[in-house]
Amino acid sequence: MLILVFGGSGSGKSRFAEQLASEDSSMERWYIATMHSDGSAETTERIRRHRQQRQGRGFHTLEWSCGLPDRLPQWADHHPGPASVLLEDLGNLVANEVFSPDGISLSHEEEMETVRNLIVVPIRNVSEAGHRIVVVCDMMDEDSGIDTPEMKRFDRWMQTAQQELAAEADGIAEVVAGIPNWIREPTKGQESSQCSDH
Repeated sequence: MLILVFGGSGSGKSRFAEQLASEDSSMERWYIATMHSDGSAETTERIRRHRQQRQGRGFHTLEWSCGLPDRLPQWADHHPGPASVLLEDLGNLVANEVFSPDGISLSHEEEMETVRNLIVVPIRNVSEAGHRIVVVCDMMDEDSGIDTPEMKRFDRWMQTAQQELAAEADGIAEVVAGIPNWIREPTKGQESSQCSDH
């Protein structure tokens, strides 16, 4: 099962996503933290706040700023599931692949297929393997408004990842002021029937 949770800064999307990922007490819980720490006070505070939010929820944390195509299959091999996986967040993951020295640089014509291979396909595979994966992201199809080649490339990657994940998602929720609005609500019993096939 794939659930996409989006909202603006301070909307409460992270807290709601954590609640979704914690719903089934029978599932082992994993948290994929994609934020790359740059040592700034702002980043350090955001990481601290998110760790504090997760306290007591039983998450195992994976600090993965990029490299999902290699890391997620290895994780899945050791955790046949079903497990509940929270990925936070999509924007950081895309930015790390576009800008980070750990990421890769590709020509424009290869971009869309690269987004699928680096981000969409690994997430889809986890869902199809019978796990629940909740992906947090910023507002859908929102442009950064920064007119540089690098940021235009980020916008293209981000919008492609959002659109392709949204097309495949079993559930999509927008969170505003802490209140979730289901745009596509998961069908009851869908998860249990999916897990029984594996």
